[in-house]
Amino acid sequence: MATTNYNLLASLLSEAQTTPKRRCFISYHHADEGEVQTFLDAYSNAEVFTHRALGLGMANDIVDSNDTDYVMRRIREQYMQNTSVTIVMVGQNTWKRRYVDWEIAASLRNGFANPANALLGIKLPSYAYGIQQYPDRLNDNLNAQGVAVGTPCYARCIPYPTHSSQVRTAIEEAYQRRQTQSHLINNTRARFGYDRA
Repeated sequence: MATTNYNLLASLLSEAQTTPKRRCFISYHHADEGEVQTFLDAYSNAEVFTHRALGLGMANDIVDSNDTDYVMRRIREQYMQNTSVTIVMVGQNTWKRRYVDWEIAASLRNGFANPANALLGIKLPSYAYGIQQYPDRLNDNLNAQGVAVGTPCYARCIPYPTHSSQVRTAIEEAYQRRQTQSHLINNTRARFGYDRA
């Protein structure tokens, strides 16, 4: 029994040391801020990931413009710089929000110094109480045209995690898809002009 516990501990320690900590951009609907903060309090730490996000108490973090190209460029330059994974926190009305659409679109842009971010959706607990719809641009990257159903695409969406190892694994798998599935990125959809009702 003691050997088994030692082996388990050694395995977990080895995994923690070999899986690098990723910097993640968090995209979410403002109405879900409480659930998002709970998630970040539980999982955004030195062992799992570090994060950046618009809102969540950051001063002067709203890009005040209706010019989507400008907003996307500023989001990419100011908030996504040095991030490699975008986590879309999916609540019951996330799919309606233009800023979430713009943040996903900015995440999927390939730039000279900034390659496209990996894309991971996480269903918040409130997701179950809505119509259970993903943001369109996230959905475009969950299901690629011409790819058999069940084949890994660029993005993946997971249920709300119950353990940090689930978050770590999902982020690392998303990061690996960034390397192996980038040819499946679909960022062709017209951007939202306004929030949906």
